[in-house]
Amino acid sequence: MPPGLDERIRAALCACFPADRAVFSRTRAWHGSPPQYSVVLEDGGRVLAHAGIVQRTISVDGAPLRVAGVQNVLVLPECRGQGLSGRVLQAAMDEARGRGFDCGLLFCVPALGQLYVRGGWQALGPREIVRVEEGRRLPLPGENVALFYPLRIAVFPDGPIDLCGNDW
Repeated sequence: MPPGLDERIRAALCACFPADRAVFSRTRAWHGSPPQYSVVLEDGGRVLAHAGIVQRTISVDGAPLRVAGVQNVLVLPECRGQGLSGRVLQAAMDEARGRGFDCGLLFCVPALGQLYVRGGWQALGPREIVRVEEGRRLPLPGENVALFYPLRIAVFPDGPIDLCGNDW
């Protein structure tokens, strides 16, 4: 990632998520998880939309699953309603398919769930999801819902999910 592009993405993240400015002004690694790759839409050097992908092998009911974890999805407020989030997410999942990921996985607030469902994402429904923060095993915060995007697998396995690290 060229430093200038990283800086422009972080500036857009700060504009979209001002409450998280302290983190995004320094890094795109949410909860210490840096993106493996990013999809960016720019216009004249200005980042309009972005999605970062974290590579992670998680455990579902004890079996490994290689996921493309979606993080830092943004569309500048003045550019919303133009389908840009769908474009960056589709490009990110096309790249994930080419890299051999089993599926995409993301966490969002319930109010945004329908945005992702329109793009082919499937809500996982209530289930145990455990993350690791500072060596402690903790449940995923209750305000988050999990969504799955089929790639190599068409159906997400049943059972509890262990993120094998913090959420992204």
